[in-house]
Amino acid sequence: MYHPLLKTFVYIVEMESFSKETQKMYITLTSVMKQINALEEHLHIKLVNRTHRGIKVTEQGQKIYDEDKILIENSDNYLNKIQEKTSSMIHIGSSFLNSAKEFIDLWHSIPPYHNVINYVLFLIKAIMIKSWKYFNH
Repeated sequence: MYHPLLKTFVYIVEMESFSKETQKMYITLTSVMKQINALEEHLHIKLVNRTHRGIKVTEQGQKIYDEDKILIENSDNYLNKIQEKTSSMIHIGSSFLNSAKEFIDLWHSIPPYHNVINYVLFLIKAIMIKSWKYFNH
């Protein structure tokens, strides 16, 4: 695991800007600047030089960026592998306009110890057919 401030730092280096980072992460410019200031203060290292054209990574900042990039990538890959092995969850999206009530009703009708995967595929197919009919009338 890694500190979330490291990910913010990696993003701003890649975007070469604080403002582009805010658009990508859906947070305010002030929040990104405070996060980078906090990281610099914590590490006692100046990571970036701020200019009117964006940011320029310092030599020490570049070294930290290179290591952080590897750390974040390895950590994310490791967590994904663990989640793949331990998760058998299926995510199905729905909207308020086209409710998944029919799916929920069908889901509750699954008999115990039934082949759940085949049944879920059947439910998905049934919902897709129902949605197709709804939108093509």
